[in-house]
Amino acid sequence: MNQTYLFVTTNAIDPAVDPKPEHIRYVPVSCTEQELPQAAQAVHQQHGLPVIGIVSKEMVVGMLQAIEVFEKGQ
Repeated sequence: MNQTYLFVTTNAIDPAVDPKPEHIRYVPVSCTEQELPQAAQAVHQQHGLPVIGIVSKEMVVGMLQAIEVFEKGQ
C-alpha cells in the first residue's frame, strides 16, 4: 500500500555544518516502503540533490507531539 513520504534533500555544501532551512527541500513521493530505495534514487536524479532523510506522516506527527510535550515542560 502506498504512503506519502517526504524526501529531505539539501543544496548545502556541508549539511552537518550549514543546516539552514533555506538549504532544505522536501519532495513528496507516494510509494510503498519496499520502493523507498528506488524512490530516493529517482529523487536524487530528478533534483540533482542528495537525499539526506525520509520522513513519513507518522514521524511528523510524532515529532510535533514531542515538541508539544517539551514546550509544556518548559
